[in-house]
Amino acid sequence: MSVIVPTYNRKAILEKCLRALLDQTFPADRYEIVVIDDGSTDGTRDMVDYLVRQWHGRAPEASAVGGEVHEAVGPARCPLVYRYRAHTSAAAARNEGIRIARGVLLIFLDSDIVTRADFLKAHVMAHVSEALRKRKGWRSEEGPGARGMPGVLSLQGVTWTRAGHDGDDLAAILDSSKVIVHGRVIYTTNLENPTAEPRKISDISMAFFASGNVSIARRWLIEAGLFDEDFTEYGWEDLELGKRLKKLGLRVVRSEAPAGYHLKHEFRVENLPAIRRREIERGHMAVVYLRKHPTFSVRMTTMIIPPFFWLVSVLAAGGWPDRPGAARLLDRLQRGGHRTLVAVALQIMVYYWYAQGVKEALGRPSGSPDGS
Repeated sequence: MSVIVPTYNRKAILEKCLRALLDQTFPADRYEIVVIDDGSTDGTRDMVDYLVRQWHGRAPEASAVGGEVHEAVGPARCPLVYRYRAHTSAAAARNEGIRIARGVLLIFLDSDIVTRADFLKAHVMAHVSEALRKRKGWRSEEGPGARGMPGVLSLQGVTWTRAGHDGDDLAAILDSSKVIVHGRVIYTTNLENPTAEPRKISDISMAFFASGNVSIARRWLIEAGLFDEDFTEYGWEDLELGKRLKKLGLRVVRSEAPAGYHLKHEFRVENLPAIRRREIERGHMAVVYLRKHPTFSVRMTTMIIPPFFWLVSVLAAGGWPDRPGAARLLDRLQRGGHRTLVAVALQIMVYYWYAQGVKEALGRPSGSPDGS
């Protein structure tokens, strides 16, 4: 099994993410962590080097400089693989992780998500349970089991037994899995103790494939053609891949057990330029998505419909989100403790910038160099 973690300039949060993945109840010799650094400039490479030395008790075997694979393996310790690459896109970074990964089951995890110790176990158990549930003669029971005996598969305190034996093992069962397991993503601003955050209804995603916390057999990604690297900016590449995976007959299983705690900083006015840039990029990529799948459902998902643009034109009359006074207004509201008003104003600004990005991309010819 391989856990793929793409990252870009998230050193502090990535360290929390990796430490949690290195401290799992799942057998350490049965999984690897693959970190794809998409051109970070914040010292991510040095942090990973330090973490590897600390974890394995010796210096890394190879330098991460120049895009080389950096891997360190210790006794009963999972491999931590690191690759640095020039900054491109999330789609390209994830594809590189898929190509490097050695596991038959791949777990995609965003680098700003922290997990509990049973995270990997929960993903694997979900696939095994679904795969064996439909096979004749298998039954599960709590207990240590007899790992390695014919007709017995024992994993993390649960044993599946079957009369007869046809060569099934964990790798074969995971490879045959035709489900996509979605773990819940729980948003939290508690950076010191993220896993203390309670679960909320708003944390549930209904996407067929969302790459923040998801697992799937590697073979299906290969058959679907990997992530589409026409998505050169922020957003939509995982939903587009989901469209192709759905055509292969896969099912989605939403599990509460493999929860990920998504670390989000409190809103600060100085972050507005970054938010604006992200939403304009998301608008660009929404048009790429729609042009690849010109269906009613994609049009509704991306909100590329007249009522949305009309609503934005009313709420953001005169283009006030881009005026200097908008940032000052948000700052005053935040200082005054008006959280609800700040949230409403910020949401209008986000819609406005996203609509700007959509309009920009719609004005470009299909197949232009930026992929829109």
